[in-house]
Amino acid sequence: MQRLSHGIAPVSLGAALPNQARLVLVRHALEHYVLIRKNPFGGNTMRLISPAVLATAAVLFAAPLQAQMSFGASLGAAVPVGSSAEGLDIGYNVTAHLGIKPPIAPLGLRIDGMFNSFGFDPDGTLSVIAGTVNATLSGVGMPIPMGYLIGGLGLYRSKASVPGFSAEPNSDLGFNIGAGLNFPLTGFSTFLEARFHYVTGEVESFKFIPITFGMRF
Repeated sequence: MQRLSHGIAPVSLGAALPNQARLVLVRHALEHYVLIRKNPFGGNTMRLISPAVLATAAVLFAAPLQAQMSFGASLGAAVPVGSSAEGLDIGYNVTAHLGIKPPIAPLGLRIDGMFNSFGFDPDGTLSVIAGTVNATLSGVGMPIPMGYLIGGLGLYRSKASVPGFSAEPNSDLGFNIGAGLNFPLTGFSTFLEARFHYVTGEVESFKFIPITFGMRF
């Protein structure tokens, strides 16, 4: 391996390499630049490492620890389940996503804003607008490659309306849990996801499952 020059910018080097390549480069750089000098008294050896190599190693290790932000959107069916399916038709779901996750960490954070619409007789519509804060779990430990788990809490605002009349909207707390599959592509990734949403209510809870396909950048 060639000696790293002081003129090389370690930040651009660390940002351009994959995580495993960073670790290999740091290991070989340390092995190459460690100078073993014997103690003049004949005792144990002493290792001196070049300050430039230490700086490069610090940058290479720090780069993968920086959280990465992603944006995405998804569209799909919203399926009412349980008692909520009585009288409600299958609707649709539109969701915008903001994700924050360190590249090598299994846990991440995802904030969602979603709109759901369901139809009911006669010519009625139930709309549900929600904002959720979720934790994601992914990585090599998942039983399905490229799979992930997601779950969190949110605030759900529902409103029923029929032609010529709209009821007062209700705002309730709820939670969600689900799973998905990532499909990485060049420059972006796609994903397929299903999540169970449980919305509390004064009289009865509301339950539905959006099954969506989306893109993430």
